[in-house]
Amino acid sequence: MPNGSYDFAVCKNCDRRSASPEYRLREGVVWACSVCGLHYIDHLDPAGHYDGEIDPESLTPQRREYLENRHRDNPERFRRHVDIVRRYKDIVGLHVLDVGSGGGLFLSMINEEGGHGIGAELWDPAILYARETHGLTVHKYPVEHPFWQDHYKSGFDVVTLWDVIEHVNFPLQTLRSAWALLREGGLLFIDTPCRDAFFHRLGSFTYRLTAGRFPTLLNMMYSTVNFGHKQIISIYGMADMMGRSGFEMLDTTKIYELSLPCECYLRKRFRSRILTGVLDPVVKAFVGITRIRNKMIAVGRKAELPPNRK
Repeated sequence: MPNGSYDFAVCKNCDRRSASPEYRLREGVVWACSVCGLHYIDHLDPAGHYDGEIDPESLTPQRREYLENRHRDNPERFRRHVDIVRRYKDIVGLHVLDVGSGGGLFLSMINEEGGHGIGAELWDPAILYARETHGLTVHKYPVEHPFWQDHYKSGFDVVTLWDVIEHVNFPLQTLRSAWALLREGGLLFIDTPCRDAFFHRLGSFTYRLTAGRFPTLLNMMYSTVNFGHKQIISIYGMADMMGRSGFEMLDTTKIYELSLPCECYLRKRFRSRILTGVLDPVVKAFVGITRIRNKMIAVGRKAELPPNRK
């Protein structure tokens, strides 16, 4: 859906005409709903046409190296995700759909422990890498697509959205689609930036303190690039969204998590190995002492009643 055909004053979660501009950032305007509290930027990715076809030449050496670095630099993140699932379900025999499965390391770990994991992914190089490197089944269809909804209805014990819900155009639609794919009592796991946590609160504070001149971290948290961060959800908002999607919220936990180790971001920012080596332990110590949190893990159980369509 092109931006021009969507009225951003209508909340993408509660569908009420209750949103107004909250932050005017470098890349766009963030709208906030006065009813459910959802914050989202005024950008929608173009609607894609997906037929499952994958460009066999898309996994270039440079992209392969990028995916290998992502796995090598932060495997602990993927292990934590496996551990989170294990707290609720025995992984042996577990049927798992990982939405936005990337290079497939999480699913590979699930399968190594006796699970049956498959992936939904839209980036061709990641699909090819997951298939070739880990031998995984990964399909190029969004979770809302009839490919999943017609052929995998009530087919999974677990659906995971690790760093996904903040990227989609309409998060409520994504959650309702996940609901349809879960068996009765199935579990949904979400890892996403949290609006109640330090990063967003700091950005909001500096924005208001300077009358919008210095949004600091807000410019990093919202993006108008395709597949960028379109919404940042609060803990209350996550519970509301899950309820509207047919889920019973089981738990929400604030965490500190980066997609890559801190040193990778420092090295990219300062382009100096020496300075990175000095700053990395300082930043880690600061995070440990202050107990900074930037994301949340949310766990929901499929309720017996279908999603509320209002």
